[in-house]
Amino acid sequence: MSDRNQQGYRGNYAKYLEEDQQQGQQAQHYNQQDQQGQQGQNYRQQGQQAQNYYQQEQQGQQQEGTQEYYVPAERPPPKNRLSPEEMEQHTQQFKTAMHGVWGEDRASAPKESENLYAIKSFEELNLSPELLKGIYAMKYEKTSKIQEKTLPLIFSPKKPNLIAQSQSGTGKTAAFVLGMLNCVDKTLNKPQALCITPTRELSIQIINTVVQMGQFTECFSEALVRDSPIADEVTAQIIVGTPGTVAKMHSRGLLDLSMLKMFVLDEADIMLVNEGMGDIAIHIKNLCPENIQSLLFSATFTEEIFEFAKTVVENPVILPIPPESLMIEGIKQFSVDTQTYDGRFEMLSSIYGILTVGQSIIFTRTRATADAIQDRMTADGHMTTVLHGGMTPEERDLTIENFRNGVSKVLIATNVLARGLDVMQVSLVINFDLPTTVEGYPDIEAYVHRIGRTGRFGRGGIAINLLYSRRTRETLEAIKDSLGCVIVSVTAEDLEEIEASLHEN
Repeated sequence: MSDRNQQGYRGNYAKYLEEDQQQGQQAQHYNQQDQQGQQGQNYRQQGQQAQNYYQQEQQGQQQEGTQEYYVPAERPPPKNRLSPEEMEQHTQQFKTAMHGVWGEDRASAPKESENLYAIKSFEELNLSPELLKGIYAMKYEKTSKIQEKTLPLIFSPKKPNLIAQSQSGTGKTAAFVLGMLNCVDKTLNKPQALCITPTRELSIQIINTVVQMGQFTECFSEALVRDSPIADEVTAQIIVGTPGTVAKMHSRGLLDLSMLKMFVLDEADIMLVNEGMGDIAIHIKNLCPENIQSLLFSATFTEEIFEFAKTVVENPVILPIPPESLMIEGIKQFSVDTQTYDGRFEMLSSIYGILTVGQSIIFTRTRATADAIQDRMTADGHMTTVLHGGMTPEERDLTIENFRNGVSKVLIATNVLARGLDVMQVSLVINFDLPTTVEGYPDIEAYVHRIGRTGRFGRGGIAINLLYSRRTRETLEAIKDSLGCVIVSVTAEDLEEIEASLHEN
């Protein structure tokens, strides 16, 4: 976003807050649209509590990243930190979309046009029959673009470190999971591969991939997340977990990192949102052996994220994607201006009354709004579930499982859980509330992750953004300008065209 736009947001922020308060007061009128008086009373209470819930949601997001975690007393210096000259060199390589250092001494940097070795099939990797059988069982028929480039590096005898930019749904999880499974010595009951993720849900999702892909091997894996019932020393060969729980287990002497061969940091951009989480990730990395192969993945890259990545991963091969390729191909984006705060609820009824949707996700800013949407849609006969940071881990697990299994067709989620939801059947994402930062600025990364819940693995998808005020219009315009993407403005009368787009996909 340009400096001029940022100044405009700062100048208008107080006015926008006042608008939000007025819109929160309008939420009190929801009860007039409900047939039951008790529901009306609930909506009035939700309207009054909306601002409080927003603050709690932000605190909940921070708690998701820090308060449950062990925090080292002092941030240790990273090993083999690059000199300022080397860091500047790598930064320039990134900006010009070049690969990082490569070769025997990791000193040469081939350009993208030189094409590092790429594969077209899993058979080229000389995998064990057990691993190939697991891949085929997961219905992988050919490698994705990110797998074509990353797998030869991950499997290279030189074991280069890697920083890769890759969207969710592109097959990057399968790439590093395959690498972890391949590096394990099955005769050694010690942790040999460690993957750090920012959320409990993502850790469990990755462990499920490990179990499925490695079902014909003799590898053992374990998730280290909050509320994990672990009391004894960890002997699983593959570990996936959140930073705080992994660090806590190590500090208690229950997790031996001395035999690790591969370290993976997934969703690095999320780590950086919370400084405590990023510090713990660095702390864990510094506990690993010197010669470990390190892989870092991020959906988005800024200078700040890139500098953080280089602190975690020394002398990496860098695989960026250009900004214009940031969005997942196949996702068609639309916006509908409802003119009023309440008009968005009416638009939801129209959308689900006209569009033929298998499964969909609606993103909101607060729990109160999520609950209000669920009550209305349930009354209309839709099978819905709500997912937010205020739920217990068990409740969240059950909600996600029911959605994956098709028990519910509509998932209503707050932004705190925008990542880590991987359901291939999702064909529609609706931004009921556009994602913004705590300061009120457009949250570009959150938008990318939200709409990335559809269009999985090259499948088509639809994203609809609901607008109702000057602020929401300017927010979406800033997102559009930043990403350089096409977002088509439509009206309620155009929904049939969106329906046609769904069937085209």
